[in-house]
Amino acid sequence: MGQPRPEGRSLACLSITRLSNYFKSLGVRKSKRTLANYLRCLEESYYAILIRRFGFSRKASIQQPRKVFPIDTAYFRRKSMGSMMECAVAVELMRRGLAYSYFKNGDYEDDFVVETEPRELIQVTYASAMDEVDRRELRALLKARQALGGGKLRIISWDLESEVEVEGLRVAITPLWMWLMNPST
Repeated sequence: MGQPRPEGRSLACLSITRLSNYFKSLGVRKSKRTLANYLRCLEESYYAILIRRFGFSRKASIQQPRKVFPIDTAYFRRKSMGSMMECAVAVELMRRGLAYSYFKNGDYEDDFVVETEPRELIQVTYASAMDEVDRRELRALLKARQALGGGKLRIISWDLESEVEVEGLRVAITPLWMWLMNPST
């Protein structure tokens, strides 16, 4: 915690147990219930967004670690533009009132799964050219689509606007500014 994240890695997934162990290592004793209440207060005061992992059952989703995003992107260092972009997308999805989560399957993680029909799978990357779009981003989208049984595929980039076809599926690539300004993109 508190360490800058290298570009390309996901934001911290946070479990109450992991948080409890972290505080214990600092010599601070807090119950898991108290820590859960602190996180709930951070979320209710719009200081942070806690995103659940996608699960086909509510119980499975609740028991998994959550991704934590601060509401204010000023908490990131300038070098972590990818993190700031991912945070901005999380805040905008919340502002739009959409139900969303993240999806993790083995080594692959899909940044956002918008759960309203038609389901949309979103990856966020700080890319300005097609050759900068990491194959890992595309593979993560395809793996998530396969596991979830369908959905529209989208990559939100820094300023690249394109459409690519991967394994017969259409992937829309939208610049962040355009996606933020136009809810229908």
